[in-house]
Amino acid sequence: MKRDNNLFQGEEEFQKFLKNSIIQYIKLKFQNKKGLISFIENKLDIKIPKTANYTKITDILKEKSKDFYTDVLKVHSPLEIAHLYSFYRMLINIFWETTWIKTFSPFYKFLFNEEPEIKNRSDQRKYAAKIITEFGQQELQEKWIEYSSEPFPFLFRETTTPVIHYEHLTIGPLGFLFSLHYRGKEIFGSYEPVLSILVNTTPTGEDIFDWEETDAFKVFSDILKELNRKINEVTSSYPSYANYLKSIGFEFSYSEWKNQLRDFVKDFVKLFKNQIKEDRIPPMMFHQMVQLTAMFFTDEEIIDLLNRLLAEEKLIVKSETEIEDLKITEGGIIKRPKSWLARPAFELASDIASIKSKKEFRDLLTDVLENGTIKYLEQVYDKDFETFRRICIKKKLHKLASLEKCLFRRRKR
Repeated sequence: MKRDNNLFQGEEEFQKFLKNSIIQYIKLKFQNKKGLISFIENKLDIKIPKTANYTKITDILKEKSKDFYTDVLKVHSPLEIAHLYSFYRMLINIFWETTWIKTFSPFYKFLFNEEPEIKNRSDQRKYAAKIITEFGQQELQEKWIEYSSEPFPFLFRETTTPVIHYEHLTIGPLGFLFSLHYRGKEIFGSYEPVLSILVNTTPTGEDIFDWEETDAFKVFSDILKELNRKINEVTSSYPSYANYLKSIGFEFSYSEWKNQLRDFVKDFVKLFKNQIKEDRIPPMMFHQMVQLTAMFFTDEEIIDLLNRLLAEEKLIVKSETEIEDLKITEGGIIKRPKSWLARPAFELASDIASIKSKKEFRDLLTDVLENGTIKYLEQVYDKDFETFRRICIKKKLHKLASLEKCLFRRRKR
């Protein structure tokens, strides 16, 4: 089913999403229709017509089983399935498993204490399916917090951020929760919500924001006020999303959060620097706030809020820097527009990294993006023809002479 930005525009659209999630989850759990029918007939003693499709089988099970979700799927509700299937999509789409970067297999090893054997995308899908069908939502939520909160140097993995937002799913200390806003797949970018930059550091390790000069209490007070206003606005404007939040028992008490704020700010300013250095996350309340903003705000709205705090001198920048597509300066935070050359640049960098495995992929991709794909390929042609030739072979560009002429003509213009 096609994903778009309108999942919560109406109840009918959301119900279609739930139904599709259930069917896809069933396929992942039982691998094929034959396996599903065999399970139903042997374990539940329910006869299924051989010609029945997945939708028909689901309808029969809902009618004849005592509790379809617990008896057959070992979950508690359609919403749990939707959360789990969305997590599956996150695992296969934004968790990397390549020769130069691995973020999927360390998480799998953490869960099962064994190394997966991944040779292709099909293998990764198989292991991702195992994760969501062998763990329930509650257990996976707890595992994720444990995994992202503690340093695991023995796993040799990149730091995993506590909060991620992909498509409509956010994962973090509040669990698996759907966002009103959709975040699509990016070729080269972060799936960490924008508010996370408050505790990020520059590439050389300096703090981005000056928490000795920043009025932390006013900063987080304003964030909470905006969050409270936005939640009220969203639940009034989007009844389908309000129904979803009610169905999962979601609650946000502004007064309770405000009462906890002074102690939180004190701990935040005192502890977060040391925890960053130890590869541990700062106080959990901060990341709960990050996940809430990912649920209710667009990136642009959070940037506007942070820029207002900068303009009012409540928030102070210490080190100007760039993080992914954000440029952070004393004068404000700017989100760079997406480059239409991102995909060919990514593919070229991937090809070169696979040919010259010692080359760091991220540095290589940065070089390609800075120069432009065509110009960088011309440089490879001039300076490293053997690599250029192997790229052509990899892409099955057998008419190498034609490509040479094309590059020659471009340089002559």
